[in-house]
Amino acid sequence: MPDVVIPPTAQAGQILTSVGNGNQVQWKAPRSNTSGATTSTLPAGLIMDYAGSSTPAGWLLCDGSAYDTTTYASLFAAIGYTWGSSGSNFKVPDLRGVMTLGAGYNADATVTYSLATTGGAVKTTLITANLPAHTHVVNDSGHNHGVTDGGHTHGGPSGNNYMTRNTAGAFFTGTTTANMSQAATTASATTGISVNSGTTGITLQNTGSGTAATTISPYAVTNKIIKT
Repeated sequence: MPDVVIPPTAQAGQILTSVGNGNQVQWKAPRSNTSGATTSTLPAGLIMDYAGSSTPAGWLLCDGSAYDTTTYASLFAAIGYTWGSSGSNFKVPDLRGVMTLGAGYNADATVTYSLATTGGAVKTTLITANLPAHTHVVNDSGHNHGVTDGGHTHGGPSGNNYMTRNTAGAFFTGTTTANMSQAATTASATTGISVNSGTTGITLQNTGSGTAATTISPYAVTNKIIKT
């Protein structure tokens, strides 16, 4: 619904009436119906911003209150039970702290907004799916591994009682000093060395606080009123 600008001045006894295609208003003297009573040409159910603190005559505050269907027959005929209640009472829209949105299909959002539905939130907390792709800083303080060496020995050839080495450095073994021969191999042995485990020292920095973000635009507060 387009914004309706109310002319700033009026003469005593004039009432606000719509002109043209209904999106403009002007102050005019009230016209009389066949019974002599004055009537307004503004349609029942029209909602407007009102800067005053008290509701003007012929209007109700859009605060979700329930009203009698007979007392406010014209307004009930216009909006019915669309905004709630049933039987002998009907409710006006509750527009306190919310903005209005035109009903119908919105191609950009690919959503159809039905009359009297509500939605949205004053604050929103983002989830992972809402975040753009990003990176995290990695702190690597470095680390090392300790080595444990238990030491080891190599045994001589089995079954021999004597072992000697000549001037060339070759080892000879034998059961007696008279029958020694050159040793071909030395007995195998494990080193006894082991590598100790160690932590990497790497940490991943966190970012963000999870605080809900306000989603409303800058605003100025007025009363929302509806024509009866």
